[in-house]
Amino acid sequence: MLMLTILQRMYPEKETYGVWPRSGEIDIAQIRGNDPKHYSGGRDTVTSALHWGVWQNLDQSDRTTGEFVRRRYDLAQGFHTYGLEWTETKLYTWIDDENYKIEQTGWGKAYGGDMYQRSLGGLDVSNMSAEGTL
Repeated sequence: MLMLTILQRMYPEKETYGVWPRSGEIDIAQIRGNDPKHYSGGRDTVTSALHWGVWQNLDQSDRTTGEFVRRRYDLAQGFHTYGLEWTETKLYTWIDDENYKIEQTGWGKAYGGDMYQRSLGGLDVSNMSAEGTL
């Protein structure tokens, strides 16, 4: 049986660009409660993800998901600090120490534009309105 023990998510206050995933979702930390001896991705693994995209069936989180694995370690055996750093050009999540990054995503000119420009093959989404239409 799979069991989720920790889940820290951030949703926007307003769906400015439309319904999920257009306005985004940030999963800061997700940890399954399974014994890592019997299941991969158990209590020794933390994942973070950004959910975004134009339509629900085109959620682009597979492009912005990261994983931190600490083999032979049980994250349920103590307390941990999970963090999120967000600047104008990048976002990254971490556990216990900023050196243990889970996921890092960059955007802006140095990274090929914003996430929509980078992933949608030149589709112009600059006119995405508050009503969620293209």
